[in-house]
Amino acid sequence: MTDFFSESLVSIFSQCKICSKRGAKSFFKNNCVCVNKNPVTDFKTVVNRLRDVITINGEVLKAPSHLYLMLNKPIDAVCSTVSDRHKTVFDFIPRDFSTDTKNNALKCGGRLDSDTTGLLLFSTNGAFLHNITSPKNKIPKTYRTILRDSVSASDQLFYKNAAAAGLIIPAQKKSPEQKCAPADISFINDRECNITVTEGKFHEVRRIFLALKNEVTSLKRIAIGGLILDESLKEGECRLLSQEEAEKIFSN
Repeated sequence: MTDFFSESLVSIFSQCKICSKRGAKSFFKNNCVCVNKNPVTDFKTVVNRLRDVITINGEVLKAPSHLYLMLNKPIDAVCSTVSDRHKTVFDFIPRDFSTDTKNNALKCGGRLDSDTTGLLLFSTNGAFLHNITSPKNKIPKTYRTILRDSVSASDQLFYKNAAAAGLIIPAQKKSPEQKCAPADISFINDRECNITVTEGKFHEVRRIFLALKNEVTSLKRIAIGGLILDESLKEGECRLLSQEEAEKIFSN
């Protein structure tokens, strides 16, 4: 079973300022590193800092716990650290949750367009975020959509079946026409529905509905895997996630 929270020893050592990533090879050659009492010579060895005991020359390494946050992203905020025209999603992270060091900074897991709202994840664990966004892991992301045109009951069934079969979505900007993986559509009413995708292609949800001759006018991410957006969070608000909550992402 994949441990989605694991990371390399060199990443942990770099964050803890034990050695740089560039100097890791020399460090492991000149020091005794053990994981659960077993000697380790490969600095790329993957471990879980909460479960595994890491020692250096007999001394237990006390690596700080990672931070995991959920933000209800507001409209017009961009998923970037710097922007000339818009607020960035990092502007909504309280100072109490921010970290100062480059090697242990909060990073954003996956992008949402400026005009898309909803669930956005942050963590100091880069490997965790990569596991969420990597297409090979097929982590489902669910979006609440409002459509331009109302959809009749018969067309709702057509939408659902077409998306489930995998649609050819139109080209947009630098992204060519391409086939997307099967998606699940569940209608709430004739203009509102939830759609779940697993790939994360450029503007994938919007292009799926363009392929269906409709258009998305409002888009909000409401779930990643088994983790559901906390509806008590107003747009622009965030809170810490427990390890148990973060694990829900991989429970689907």
